[in-house]
Amino acid sequence: MAQVESVIFGRFEVQRIDRWREFMSVFYGLQLKPSRIRGEYAAVVDDAGARLLIHQGPSDDLIANG
Repeated sequence: MAQVESVIFGRFEVQRIDRWREFMSVFYGLQLKPSRIRGEYAAVVDDAGARLLIHQGPSDDLIANG
């Protein structure tokens, strides 16, 4: 199994974006802003662009990372 040294981004599918918006704001001081993809929101954590991508869907889980 390969060892992960760093993760550049994470894409989450969530059922309640409103709850994630509050969670990211209260616990991390981040705001979710609309991304380039319709229905998807991004949390920008540094000057490299969006590191966390969140869109509404049934899985309530991390669906991709890289």
